[in-house]
Order: sequence, then C-alpha cells, then structure tokens
Amino acid sequence: MLDAIRFPSDPAGVLLEDNHVMFKIRSDSSDILRSVEGALFDNPSSGAYIGDLFDLTSKRIGFLGRGFSTTSVGKQLAVAGGVPGADKIPDRAQLMLGFTSTQTAALGPDNLPSFETLPGVTNQFPSGYFAAGCAMHLSHLFLDLDLWYNGFGYGQRVARMFSPHTPVPADPATVTLPNGPADVSTKQQVLADADGGLLGHNAPLQQATRLAANVTDNYGRLRTKGTAVPLREDFNTIDNPFAWTTDPTRDNWASTAAAGMHFVAFVPASSKFHGARLSMDGVLPDGTNLRQAPYNMTDANTGINAAMRASHRQNYLIPPRRHRSFPLVELLP
Repeated sequence: MLDAIRFPSDPAGVLLEDNHVMFKIRSDSSDILRSVEGALFDNPSSGAYIGDLFDLTSKRIGFLGRGFSTTSVGKQLAVAGGVPGADKIPDRAQLMLGFTSTQTAALGPDNLPSFETLPGVTNQFPSGYFAAGCAMHLSHLFLDLDLWYNGFGYGQRVARMFSPHTPVPADPATVTLPNGPADVSTKQQVLADADGGLLGHNAPLQQATRLAANVTDNYGRLRTKGTAVPLREDFNTIDNPFAWTTDPTRDNWASTAAAGMHFVAFVPASSKFHGARLSMDGVLPDGTNLRQAPYNMTDANTGINAAMRASHRQNYLIPPRRHRSFPLVELLP
C-alpha cells in the first residue's frame, strides 16, 4: 500500500488527499442511494447509523450508462449543464469522451485484482490475512469536451483513445471497439506510434495493465497472456469537482457544471496503478521513457492527456470482507 503520487501529466495543483475511509454506494435507483445515505449518516435511529463515527469531507456523485433507444444520461446532463462540447457526445456513448470503458474483456476477471492472486506481486497467498483484499485508487478528472470533439475528428479520437494503428470503424457512431487479449498492442507497435509522433491512450496503458505472458496464479489457475489485471469503475460527473465539500477553498469547488470523471481502479498493489498511470504518460514498465529523446512525446500528443487533467488523487486499502468492519483492529495490542 503506497500513498498517491503525482504523475508527469498532472497539473501542479493536483491534491493528494488523506481521507481515512471511502464509502461507495452504487445503485440504478437514486431513491435507493438517498435511502442508504440517510440510514448511514442522517438518521440516528436507523440500525445502520454510523454518522457519529465519521466527519464527512466530500460527497461525489456520478452516473454511468449508455443510451440505447435514447440519449445517454451523461450527454443529457452535460448538455443541460451548459458544458462546452457536450452536444457532440455520441448519444449511445457510455462515457463523455465517447467510447465504452467497462468492457468485460478489458477488466480484471474474478479475483485477479486481489492481493494474493498473482505470484510475485505481494507477499500474500490464499491463506494470508489480506487474501481477497486489494488496493484502490480514487481520483477526479476534468474533461475538456470542447477540445476533444471540436479539436479532433472521429478518426483522431480513435487514434488517441486506442492507438494510431487501431482500425477506424467506418461508422463514426461506433462507440465500442474490441479491447480483449487479442487486441493488446506490442511494445514495438507503441514505439512505432511514438516514432510517428502520436501515442494512443490504450496501447501504452496495456503494457502495464495486461499480462505479458501466460501465468499460473496462486490458486493454480492458468491466466492467459493479454488478460487485464485492474478492475475499473470509472463514472461520469458534472460536479466541479464534487457535489459537496467541507472545504470549498481547498477543493477549488465551483457551482458551475464541469465535465468530469470519478475514476476508481482496484489493483493487486498500489504500485500496479502507479505503473499503469505512468504508462499512460509514456513511461513504460521497463523504464522506456517516451517523454525523452529520441521520442520527446508531450501531453499534447499522448493519448487523451490533452483533454484530461486530474484535480484529486488518493490510494486506499480495501481489506477482505471478513476484516472490513473496522479493519485491522484485531491486530492492535
């Protein structure tokens, strides 16, 4: 478990937070969300009340989902909020940048993101105290939709989101591109992209987030080359940056709508997220730094960095469920 760090493309003002606990409440019903929140923090007579144990620091509201026979909620809310460029979001896009993120083949399966599953990542094994736990990264990212849609055509957005060597679909309304093990870019392809002066987002990221070879995990199961390791739960927001905060000055809070993303990633070690985020900036796991000569890649020509900036970051320990109620207290003398 490592503290959050700043990455090469982060702005100087990104806040590295130090909250003690994060509560994630998810539902397809806003009424259920309000009911659960009220029972936990507002109603002392509820059997679930814990409001006297914590001082809340911020509240982050987001939404995820694509439009099928209608316009996606993300686009509807961004347009209603007057966010520049929001009218160009594809109606059927899951995320505001216009593509599908949470494809099954691009997410770590079953317990692969847990501390104990992959050999050599941590000192945990299936019998360990932290087995079935993991590390989590939480960040808020601002998105420049005006630049993304009005500065780049569909083919350029495909190249930046995936790679310059990714075939561009004939239909510009296509929002879901293949992203399974067979679609993982090689390092040679990434270097060739850098030689051409443009890196995608996905191709460098895959160098850190996909298995580089077949692996037998600590449960004796074969994990095939190209399998994704992290489990992501990124979701849209138009809060700026949060719905609510106890310190608006610290958090640079504003009431105007702003396109953004609350990014959540579960990984088998904080270092795995750090390696992935560095790859996204062009610093590959083997130490190859595409930000230096002879490539000299900048944020302007590296993936989606030109249209995205972080405002807040923090890493968390997610204990296994059996230790999740006031975790680790049994280890105290």
